[in-house]
This record gives sequence, C-alpha cells and structure tokens, in this order.
Amino acid sequence: MLETILRLATDPIPNIRFNVAKTLEVVGSFFNDTAKSGKEGKELVKTKVVPVLRTLEQDGDADVRYFAGKALERTIV
Repeated sequence: MLETILRLATDPIPNIRFNVAKTLEVVGSFFNDTAKSGKEGKELVKTKVVPVLRTLEQDGDADVRYFAGKALERTIV
C-alpha cells in the first residue's frame, strides 16, 4: 500500500498530492514509533517517506507545500 501512496505523490491533481502528504504524516509518525515498528520502521521513514515529503514541500501548489511541511515536522524526530 505504501508504494501506491508514494506513486500518487506525482499525480497531476493537487488535492491528491496534499492528501498523500497528510497520509504520509500518519504513516511516518506510526513507523517512527520504535515500539510499534522497530528499527526497520524508522529506516523506512528515512528512505521512503521523508524524500517524498521533501519533494512535495517544493510543490507548485501552496496547499501541497503546507501539508508536506506539516507532515515533515511531525515525521522527522
């Protein structure tokens, strides 16, 4: 499921992209909890989730940038 969400980060529709950012915020905060996901979860966030959020943070749409920035604040610990 994560791979599908990550692919949607390049969708041409801004509402899709900002919903990707919002979803990655939840995924990232869940996997950053070592008690729930272990070391592998943190690595997944570092290698898959954060790079996509950083890309979305540079998006041409203001809402996408906002939600990506918010997600990064909550995801990066």
